[in-house]
Amino acid sequence: MTTATLTVTDAGLALAVNAAANGIKITLATFDVGSASGYTPLGTDTALHGSTLYTAAITAYANQLDGSMLINCTIPAQAGPFTFGEVGLRTDAGVLFALAALPLPQDKYPSLGSDIPTTFTFSLFLKLGRANAIFNILTTGAQQFPIRYVNQWADVEPASGLDPFPTYQQIVSEADNKGDYTVLTLRADNRWSVQSNYSYAGSAVLAAVGVTNLYVEITQAQWQLLIPGEVATTVANATAHSFLFESSLGKFRTCTVSLSGANVRLTFPSALTGLVAAQVFTLWCNNSKYISAGTTLTRVSSSLLRTQAGEKIVAQGGLGTGNAVSATTPGAVIKKMEVFDASGNSLGFVPIYSSIA
Repeated sequence: MTTATLTVTDAGLALAVNAAANGIKITLATFDVGSASGYTPLGTDTALHGSTLYTAAITAYANQLDGSMLINCTIPAQAGPFTFGEVGLRTDAGVLFALAALPLPQDKYPSLGSDIPTTFTFSLFLKLGRANAIFNILTTGAQQFPIRYVNQWADVEPASGLDPFPTYQQIVSEADNKGDYTVLTLRADNRWSVQSNYSYAGSAVLAAVGVTNLYVEITQAQWQLLIPGEVATTVANATAHSFLFESSLGKFRTCTVSLSGANVRLTFPSALTGLVAAQVFTLWCNNSKYISAGTTLTRVSSSLLRTQAGEKIVAQGGLGTGNAVSATTPGAVIKKMEVFDASGNSLGFVPIYSSIA
C-alpha cells in the first residue's frame, strides 16, 4: 500500500472554520486525480500540481465514532491508461478542499485493451475537529459503512454473517515489512478480503506435518503448491511480515518462514487457536521477489504472473500446459514466438497460427 498525507488547503480550512462557527455544512462532491507526484502539498494550493487525468463523484464514506471520516475515492477498471500520483477533494462549488501526493507515480491500466485491468482506491482519512458534523458527502456508492480499527492481526475476528450491524471494513495497524497498515473488506461469502499491502499468493487444502498454536509445518512439496519456485530461494526471500497466513476459520497472522529439516515452517508472532492438521492454507504476500532470486515474478491478478521487462524464466523440467486439445489442420501463420535455451541464447521461433482445426 502506498501512503501519503492528506493536506487541507487554506481555502478548505477557512470553509471548515466558518461551518463550525455558523452551524452550516460543507458539501464535498468530487475527487480529481492528477499526473504529478513526489511533492509536499501546501495550504496555499488551489489546484492539482499536474494535469487532471480523471474526475468523478466520491465513491463512499464512513463516519467514525471519534468524529473523523474515511472517504473512499475509486478509479474504476475502465479508466485509463494513465500515470497518476495525486488526488484532490473538491466541494460542490469547485473549491480544492484537500490534496495528497503519492511519493511515486502509479500506472493505471483500463479493462479494455489490457490483460491487467486495475482499480485503485484512495482511502482518505479526514480528522478536522468533529469532521462528520460539518460535512455533507455527495457519493455514488455506500454512504455509511461501519469500519473497525484494530491494533494487530490477532484482533481480527472472523466474519460471522450473523451480526445485524456488520463491520464492512477493518484497518489493521500492525505494520507490515514496509511499515504500512492493511485494509480488509467484507466479501459476499462473509470472509475478509485483503485489499492493500498483501496480494493473494496461493491457497490449498493441505495436511500439515506439524501443528501448534504458534506454527504450522508443511512439506517442501506442499510449500510449492502455495508458492511456486525453488524452495530454498522462496523461503530465503520471505522476510519478516512479508507473508500473511489465513486459516480455514478466517483468522489471520503474519508469519516468518524458515526451513525446518526437510519441511517449511510458518511461525506466528502470537498464538493462533483452532488450527488442525488438514485445513485450507491461504497465504498473502507483499514481497514481489518471493518467486526467485534472479527474476521478479509478480502476481498481477489471481490468475496471472508477470516478469519484469527483459527477464526470462528457465523451466529446468520442461513446460507443461493444462489446456491442450486435439487438432490437425493449422491455419495461416500470423505471429512468431522466440524460444531461448537455459543460457538465454535464441533457439529460433515457434509459429503462431490464426487457427488450428
